[in-house]
Amino acid sequence: CCADKVNLEEANRLFKQEQEQRKLEDELWNSIPSVSVAVGIIDMVRPVASEALQVFQILRKECEDIRRLLKEPIRTGKLRHSQRISNATNGLNEEDSLEDYTFVDIGEMSGAVAWINEYHPVSDLARVFRELDGLQFFQNETEALDYLASLSLDQMRETSRRLLNARRAYSRFKARLFDFVSFFDEENIQRLNDWANHPLSNQKFEMRIEGMGIGRSLVVQYAGQTSRLPLKPILWSEIPDLKL
Repeated sequence: CCADKVNLEEANRLFKQEQEQRKLEDELWNSIPSVSVAVGIIDMVRPVASEALQVFQILRKECEDIRRLLKEPIRTGKLRHSQRISNATNGLNEEDSLEDYTFVDIGEMSGAVAWINEYHPVSDLARVFRELDGLQFFQNETEALDYLASLSLDQMRETSRRLLNARRAYSRFKARLFDFVSFFDEENIQRLNDWANHPLSNQKFEMRIEGMGIGRSLVVQYAGQTSRLPLKPILWSEIPDLKL
Protein backbone atom coordinates (compact mmCIF):
# COMPACT_ATOMS: atom_id res chain seq x y z
CA CYS A 1 0.00 0.00 0.00
CA CYS A 2 2.74 2.46 0.98
CA ALA A 3 4.82 1.48 -2.06
CA ASP A 4 1.83 2.08 -4.33
CA LYS A 5 1.37 5.54 -2.81
CA VAL A 6 5.05 6.40 -3.35
CA ASN A 7 4.91 5.14 -6.94
CA LEU A 8 1.77 7.18 -7.59
CA GLU A 9 3.34 10.34 -6.18
CA GLU A 10 6.46 9.81 -8.30
CA ALA A 11 4.35 9.22 -11.40
CA ASN A 12 2.42 12.45 -10.72
CA ARG A 13 5.68 14.35 -10.23
CA LEU A 14 7.11 13.08 -13.49
CA PHE A 15 3.87 13.84 -15.32
CA LYS A 16 3.83 17.44 -14.07
CA GLN A 17 7.51 17.82 -14.92
CA GLU A 18 6.93 16.56 -18.46
CA GLN A 19 3.98 18.96 -18.84
CA GLU A 20 6.12 21.87 -17.66
CA GLN A 21 8.95 20.87 -20.00
CA ARG A 22 6.65 20.69 -23.02
CA LYS A 23 5.18 24.08 -22.14
CA LEU A 24 8.64 25.62 -21.80
CA GLU A 25 9.81 24.03 -25.05
CA ASP A 26 6.85 25.57 -26.89
CA GLU A 27 7.46 28.97 -25.27
CA LEU A 28 11.18 28.99 -26.01
CA TRP A 29 10.68 27.71 -29.55
CA ASN A 30 8.48 30.77 -30.20
CA SER A 31 10.81 33.21 -28.46
CA ILE A 32 14.44 32.18 -28.87
CA PRO A 33 14.63 32.80 -32.64
CA SER A 34 13.48 36.39 -32.01
CA VAL A 35 16.32 37.26 -29.63
CA SER A 36 18.63 38.53 -32.38
CA VAL A 37 15.81 40.74 -33.71
CA ALA A 38 15.16 42.05 -30.19
CA VAL A 39 18.84 42.95 -29.71
CA GLY A 40 18.72 44.79 -33.04
CA ILE A 41 15.71 46.79 -31.84
CA ILE A 42 17.54 47.70 -28.64
CA ASP A 43 20.49 48.97 -30.67
CA MET A 44 18.11 50.97 -32.88
CA VAL A 45 16.34 52.78 -30.03
CA ARG A 46 19.45 53.41 -27.92
CA PRO A 47 20.07 56.87 -29.51
CA VAL A 48 16.49 57.84 -28.60
CA ALA A 49 17.11 56.84 -24.99
CA SER A 50 20.36 58.85 -24.94
CA GLU A 51 18.62 61.95 -26.28
CA ALA A 52 15.77 61.61 -23.77
CA LEU A 53 18.27 61.37 -20.93
CA GLN A 54 20.08 64.49 -22.12
CA VAL A 55 16.83 66.48 -22.34
CA PHE A 56 15.77 65.24 -18.88
CA GLN A 57 19.07 66.36 -17.36
CA ILE A 58 18.87 69.80 -18.97
CA LEU A 59 15.25 70.20 -17.86
CA ARG A 60 16.16 69.37 -14.26
CA LYS A 61 19.13 71.76 -14.31
CA GLU A 62 17.40 74.68 -16.02
CA CYS A 63 13.84 74.37 -14.65
CA GLU A 64 14.07 73.19 -11.06
CA ASP A 65 11.99 76.19 -9.95
CA ILE A 66 9.25 75.19 -12.41
CA ARG A 67 9.33 71.67 -11.01
CA ARG A 68 8.46 73.04 -7.56
CA LEU A 69 5.60 75.08 -9.01
CA LEU A 70 4.24 71.97 -10.72
CA LYS A 71 4.21 69.87 -7.56
CA GLU A 72 0.42 69.41 -7.50
CA PRO A 73 -0.05 68.73 -11.24
CA ILE A 74 2.81 66.23 -11.10
CA ARG A 75 1.05 64.45 -8.23
CA THR A 76 -2.49 64.49 -9.65
CA GLY A 77 -2.02 64.94 -13.38
CA LYS A 78 -4.60 67.76 -13.27
CA LEU A 79 -4.21 71.44 -14.07
CA ARG A 80 -6.71 73.04 -11.72
CA HIS A 81 -7.27 76.26 -9.79
CA SER A 82 -9.52 76.78 -6.79
CA GLN A 83 -11.17 79.86 -5.32
CA ARG A 84 -12.84 80.20 -1.94
CA ILE A 85 -16.46 81.31 -2.31
CA SER A 86 -17.75 81.10 1.25
CA ASN A 87 -16.52 82.73 4.45
CA ALA A 88 -19.24 81.27 6.61
CA THR A 89 -18.00 79.43 9.68
CA ASN A 90 -19.81 77.47 12.36
CA GLY A 91 -16.91 77.17 14.73
CA LEU A 92 -13.50 78.56 15.48
CA ASN A 93 -11.59 75.54 14.15
CA GLU A 94 -13.90 74.43 11.38
CA GLU A 95 -12.04 73.09 8.34
CA ASP A 96 -12.99 74.23 4.85
CA SER A 97 -15.10 71.81 2.83
CA LEU A 98 -15.26 71.37 -0.95
CA GLU A 99 -18.52 73.35 -0.89
CA ASP A 100 -16.48 76.40 0.15
CA TYR A 101 -14.60 76.43 -3.16
CA THR A 102 -15.17 76.71 -6.86
CA PHE A 103 -12.78 74.89 -9.17
CA VAL A 104 -11.51 75.81 -12.61
CA ASP A 105 -10.15 72.85 -14.57
CA ILE A 106 -7.73 73.73 -17.35
CA GLY A 107 -7.16 70.10 -18.36
CA GLU A 108 -4.69 67.33 -17.70
CA MET A 109 -0.91 67.50 -17.66
CA SER A 110 0.87 64.78 -19.62
CA GLY A 111 4.43 63.68 -19.05
CA ALA A 112 4.92 63.51 -15.29
CA VAL A 113 7.99 61.34 -15.92
CA ALA A 114 9.76 64.50 -17.11
CA TRP A 115 9.68 65.75 -13.50
CA ILE A 116 10.35 62.66 -11.40
CA ASN A 117 13.46 62.47 -9.23
CA GLU A 118 15.23 59.78 -11.23
CA TYR A 119 14.70 58.95 -14.89
CA HIS A 120 17.44 57.11 -16.74
CA PRO A 121 16.18 55.64 -20.03
CA VAL A 122 19.68 54.49 -21.02
CA SER A 123 19.88 52.34 -17.88
CA ASP A 124 16.31 51.13 -18.44
CA LEU A 125 17.29 49.91 -21.90
CA ALA A 126 20.55 48.39 -20.66
CA ARG A 127 18.51 46.31 -18.22
CA VAL A 128 16.66 44.77 -21.16
CA PHE A 129 19.90 43.96 -22.94
CA ARG A 130 21.40 42.32 -19.83
CA GLU A 131 18.52 39.86 -19.72
CA LEU A 132 19.09 38.89 -23.36
CA ASP A 133 22.87 38.98 -23.32
CA GLY A 134 24.33 35.50 -23.70
CA LEU A 135 21.21 33.89 -25.10
CA GLN A 136 21.89 32.02 -28.29
CA PHE A 137 21.39 33.50 -31.75
CA PHE A 138 20.51 31.06 -34.51
CA GLN A 139 20.91 31.07 -38.26
CA ASN A 140 18.13 28.53 -38.86
CA GLU A 141 15.48 26.39 -37.19
CA THR A 142 17.74 23.34 -36.99
CA GLU A 143 20.22 25.22 -34.79
CA ALA A 144 17.40 26.42 -32.54
CA LEU A 145 16.01 22.89 -32.16
CA ASP A 146 19.44 21.49 -31.31
CA TYR A 147 19.92 24.22 -28.72
CA LEU A 148 16.55 23.59 -27.04
CA ALA A 149 17.22 19.86 -26.96
CA SER A 150 20.49 20.52 -25.10
CA LEU A 151 18.85 22.44 -22.25
CA SER A 152 17.98 20.91 -18.92
CA LEU A 153 14.66 21.74 -17.30
CA ASP A 154 16.36 24.16 -14.92
CA GLN A 155 18.10 25.89 -17.84
CA MET A 156 14.76 26.20 -19.62
CA ARG A 157 13.23 27.77 -16.52
CA GLU A 158 16.10 30.27 -16.26
CA THR A 159 15.88 31.16 -19.96
CA SER A 160 12.12 31.62 -19.68
CA ARG A 161 12.60 33.86 -16.65
CA ARG A 162 15.12 36.03 -18.48
CA LEU A 163 12.86 36.42 -21.50
CA LEU A 164 9.96 37.41 -19.24
CA ASN A 165 12.14 39.95 -17.43
CA ALA A 166 13.29 41.36 -20.79
CA ARG A 167 9.68 41.79 -21.96
CA ARG A 168 8.67 43.50 -18.74
CA ALA A 169 11.73 45.78 -18.65
CA TYR A 170 11.22 46.84 -22.27
CA SER A 171 7.51 47.53 -21.72
CA ARG A 172 8.46 49.73 -18.77
CA PHE A 173 11.16 51.49 -20.80
CA LYS A 174 8.76 52.16 -23.67
CA ALA A 175 5.90 53.37 -21.45
CA ARG A 176 8.14 55.75 -19.50
CA LEU A 177 9.75 57.10 -22.67
CA PHE A 178 6.33 57.69 -24.23
CA ASP A 179 5.17 59.53 -21.11
CA PHE A 180 8.35 61.62 -20.97
CA VAL A 181 8.07 62.72 -24.61
CA SER A 182 4.36 63.48 -24.21
CA PHE A 183 5.26 66.35 -21.89
CA PHE A 184 6.73 68.23 -24.85
CA ASP A 185 3.64 67.92 -27.05
CA GLU A 186 2.58 71.40 -28.10
CA GLU A 187 -0.97 71.00 -26.77
CA ASN A 188 0.32 69.93 -23.36
CA ILE A 189 2.70 72.90 -23.19
CA GLN A 190 -0.17 75.24 -24.15
CA ARG A 191 -2.35 73.86 -21.34
CA LEU A 192 0.49 74.38 -18.87
CA ASN A 193 0.96 77.93 -20.06
CA ASP A 194 -2.79 78.60 -19.77
CA TRP A 195 -2.78 77.18 -16.24
CA ALA A 196 0.25 79.21 -15.17
CA ASN A 197 -1.21 82.47 -16.50
CA HIS A 198 -4.80 82.03 -15.36
CA PRO A 199 -6.12 84.90 -13.18
CA LEU A 200 -6.35 82.49 -10.23
CA SER A 201 -2.77 81.26 -10.64
CA ASN A 202 -0.11 81.95 -8.04
CA GLN A 203 2.52 80.22 -10.19
CA LYS A 204 3.24 82.65 -12.99
CA PHE A 205 5.57 81.49 -15.73
CA GLU A 206 5.63 81.34 -19.51
CA MET A 207 6.11 78.11 -21.41
CA ARG A 208 5.90 77.57 -25.18
CA ILE A 209 7.23 75.54 -28.08
CA GLU A 210 9.17 77.44 -30.72
CA GLY A 211 10.47 76.35 -34.11
CA MET A 212 10.06 73.14 -36.06
CA GLY A 213 12.18 70.13 -36.96
CA ILE A 214 15.79 70.38 -35.84
CA GLY A 215 15.14 73.95 -34.65
CA ARG A 216 12.35 72.99 -32.27
CA SER A 217 12.78 73.98 -28.63
CA LEU A 218 10.95 74.46 -25.35
CA VAL A 219 11.16 78.03 -24.07
CA VAL A 220 10.54 78.68 -20.37
CA GLN A 221 10.46 82.14 -18.81
CA TYR A 222 10.30 82.57 -15.05
CA ALA A 223 11.48 85.25 -12.60
CA GLY A 224 13.20 87.23 -15.34
CA GLN A 225 15.15 84.23 -16.61
CA THR A 226 14.70 82.47 -19.96
CA SER A 227 15.66 78.85 -20.61
CA ARG A 228 15.66 77.20 -24.01
CA LEU A 229 15.73 73.40 -24.30
CA PRO A 230 16.47 71.94 -27.77
CA LEU A 231 14.02 69.18 -28.76
CA LYS A 232 15.49 67.05 -31.52
CA PRO A 233 13.14 65.13 -33.86
CA ILE A 234 14.68 61.83 -32.74
CA LEU A 235 12.63 62.08 -29.55
CA TRP A 236 9.50 61.40 -31.60
CA SER A 237 10.92 58.31 -33.31
CA GLU A 238 8.62 55.31 -33.50
CA ILE A 239 9.59 52.75 -30.86
CA PRO A 240 8.89 49.18 -32.04
CA ASP A 241 7.46 46.49 -29.78
CA LEU A 242 9.80 43.76 -28.56
CA LYS A 243 8.29 40.48 -29.70
CA LEU A 244 9.76 37.70 -27.59
